Amino acid sequence: MSIDVNDIRQIGKYPVERFLAEGGMAWVFKIRDPDLFDAPRALKLLKPGAAVGEEFQRFMAEAKILATIQHPNLIHVYDFGQDAATGCHFYTMDFIEGETLADIPADWLSGGGLAATQMVGDPNATLMADPNATQLASASGSQPVRAHSVRDVCEYFSGILSALARLHRERIVHRDIKPQNIFLTTDGIAILGDLGIAKGQGDSAGVTQAGRTPGTPLYMSPEHSLGDEVTERSDLFSIGLSLYRVLTGQTIYDHADGVDSNNSNAVLRH
Repeated sequence: MSIDVNDIRQIGKYPVERFLAEGGMAWVFKIRDPDLFDAPRALKLLKPGAAVGEEFQRFMAEAKILATIQHPNLIHVYDFGQDAATGCHFYTMDFIEGETLADIPADWLSGGGLAATQMVGDPNATLMADPNATQLASASGSQPVRAHSVRDVCEYFSGILSALARLHRERIVHRDIKPQNIFLTTDGIAILGDLGIAKGQGDSAGVTQAGRTPGTPLYMSPEHSLGDEVTERSDLFSIGLSLYRVLTGQTIYDHADGVDSNNSNAVLRH
């Protein structure tokens, strides 16, 4: 089935306000919730080609985790369903206006680290993570840049550690902690998103059918990069690498001799 996302005006009972972003297996739209005063929501729509197999199972698992585990620093899922017009499954979740930790300028600390807010481009631009949370998409092509302090960064990571502790109590390992998956609301609250490859108790080690270990090499723990069993400690390792990236503007692999930090295979081999 061929679908033009720009032609979609309704998904299930939800009026579509605009298309936001596209990932490997899903699209994300901004919608309004007619059952709750037309509150803004984000809707993640699974592509037709991802309706079966491993991708569908991940989609279902992510929705279940976010719908059943409540925490102020976790994205929350409100509804899960199937669109009659396209046959595609979807779920609705929090719509976050803001940036990710990956959007903090690399030189923010040397620049003074003031806690004021600065706007670059269109101050009304709305940002939304792509379905795989690998980048931030702006509908207007510009985005707000917020100045940050060391205290701010400590608070961001404190909130994310609290969210991780909640997941870990349920024996869930996130497996893809990175700055791109930590969203900042306009009032400075850090929200952890993208649990598409999270692993619960009793799941397999997490290597895909194609033999690929899911995750982001720059922020993986050693055991994760080897395809071995991951535990809560792997998430904490990734938190440490993410904190280093935010504080220094570089990843640890930018300093590794003979390693191209832009080459995922090179990072995994290292």
